[in-house]
Amino acid sequence: LGKEGAEAATERQVKEKEDFDAKVQELFPPLKEGAWAKKDWRLRQKAISQLIGLFPSSAPESLTAALPLALKDTPDARGPFSTKSVEMGEQILKEHSSMLEEAISAAKTLVTERQEAAAKAEAVAAEAAAARDAAQEECIVKENEWLEAQEAFTSVSALVAGFPEEARRFAAEVEEAKSSLQILVIAVENYKVLENLPVVVPEPLVEDTMAAVASEPAAVEACQVEVAVQ
Repeated sequence: LGKEGAEAATERQVKEKEDFDAKVQELFPPLKEGAWAKKDWRLRQKAISQLIGLFPSSAPESLTAALPLALKDTPDARGPFSTKSVEMGEQILKEHSSMLEEAISAAKTLVTERQEAAAKAEAVAAEAAAARDAAQEECIVKENEWLEAQEAFTSVSALVAGFPEEARRFAAEVEEAKSSLQILVIAVENYKVLENLPVVVPEPLVEDTMAAVASEPAAVEACQVEVAVQ
């Protein structure tokens, strides 16, 4: 039985015992004490039949057969056998009530144990679910970290792969700069050399120039004007 079924069965057992005890208390004391009037013998017989129906199946048949006869008499009219039959009948009814109580107690204990076991099982299941969720979350985090690392590795690999081409381009630019620098250095050195050279004019050329100037006063004056303007 499940939890609800076990609880329902226990409730039925409790109800059965309550009904049994109530019926015994209703029927047995008046019959034991001979409280029925003679004129109510039909009601007394009905009560005896109902009482005998309360005995468990384990009760001796000899007792259930002798007890109705004993209960017909009043206590002072019963012989030793009848008196003993009434006492035995009362004892069996009390024992049966006690057995019902024990069965109820055992059923309640079983229900409690099942409830505790169910609670433990639920706790274990909840713990396992939490551990599973945590493991899944950790797996997702690690997977994301791995993807990020993979992307970083890919980027670095692409960058490293471009290093040789960049290095070659940079080396070419350096070589070109070196060549330009060398040309500039040579030009500067040549300029310095030329700057330090003395200007030498051949003497015949000087004499011819002076003679031409002397013979051309107007040219000399124009030359002077040009120099002044400059």
